[in-house]
Amino acid sequence: MKKALIISFNYEEMARDPRVLRQIECCKNHFALTAIGIEDPKLSFLRFIRLLPPERTLLKKIVWKFRAYEQQLWWKYGFQKAYDILRSEEFDLIIANEIESLPLSFALRKKAKIIFDAHEYYPKEFEESFLWRFFCREYYEHLCRTYIPLVDSMTTICKSIADSYQINYKKSCEIIMNTAKFHELKPSAIDISNIKLIHHGAAIKSRHIETMIYMQDYLDDKYHLYLMLVGPKKSYYNYLQHIASKRRNVHFLDPVGIEQIIPTLNQFDVGLYLLPDHNFNHKHALPNKFFEFVQARIAIAIGPSLEMAALVREYDLGIIAKDFSPQAMANEIKTLNQKRIEYYKKQSNLAAQSLNDTQNIKKLHSLIKLILENK
Repeated sequence: MKKALIISFNYEEMARDPRVLRQIECCKNHFALTAIGIEDPKLSFLRFIRLLPPERTLLKKIVWKFRAYEQQLWWKYGFQKAYDILRSEEFDLIIANEIESLPLSFALRKKAKIIFDAHEYYPKEFEESFLWRFFCREYYEHLCRTYIPLVDSMTTICKSIADSYQINYKKSCEIIMNTAKFHELKPSAIDISNIKLIHHGAAIKSRHIETMIYMQDYLDDKYHLYLMLVGPKKSYYNYLQHIASKRRNVHFLDPVGIEQIIPTLNQFDVGLYLLPDHNFNHKHALPNKFFEFVQARIAIAIGPSLEMAALVREYDLGIIAKDFSPQAMANEIKTLNQKRIEYYKKQSNLAAQSLNDTQNIKKLHSLIKLILENK
């Protein structure tokens, strides 16, 4: 049997990353599978090697600034341990998630084909931050310049990001969107006196989740916002809980397992994501949660994020605020009567037939087959 290696240098647990899980699903019946990451997904058929959790220390940033770029990955994150374990093995395929996975991927390459899955446009990941631009941007630009031209194939989440890699690094990308598995669900009933808005995902400070909490100040008591959030920063999560506690129409829910996210969302009326466009990746975001809203058969309410807005308009899935302010989003939500919510839920039900993972899994299968056949 051929051998494949999947590397994910993500802060999330591998078991909660749908893109990585899709890769595992595509490979598990065709390869003896090894994965390198931060948290073990605990899959019986998968050999797992754990990396050290990443640290964002001042010393690390200083090392980056003085161009000791890749040394940091090897002696800070445990790349050396993973390399020592696997150096004698020969893989047929390596799938590298995130740009920081590429140095280890090439160190282990030998005759393997490498697919790089770019979850973001890394040279502009946190471009709104002066400290990030000063300490980190050159580091990510170095990794992109050095490794992207060398990979056998490259995938990413949307056209805007694919275009940027093509323009700046002359590398074409196959677009594999963050679509969710197809679910056999029907739109749930609506109580117009109790409209339930839901936002779920990671509590990451740069996403400014508090904006959606402040939005509730412009809505009356029939609109309830439910937040179902996971780490990684407990301090930010606690901050969100603090400001929510001052509002009677904001509620926190315990997170559920990845397989239960969509059935849980189905109980709500509107999936909400107001993501201020403070950097390139936010401006062009097309996240998992968008497609989970669709599979849950709920209406969608977003800010004018370019990629999400294009799909909302194409499939007529919901409402788009004029800007990213709490008041602008509230103004659009106020226009949602029972008839409109029911209509958008029906539109999500129709869109769920095509906006699901079936075609993306076929596309990834075909890509893997093609590069392995191309000796």
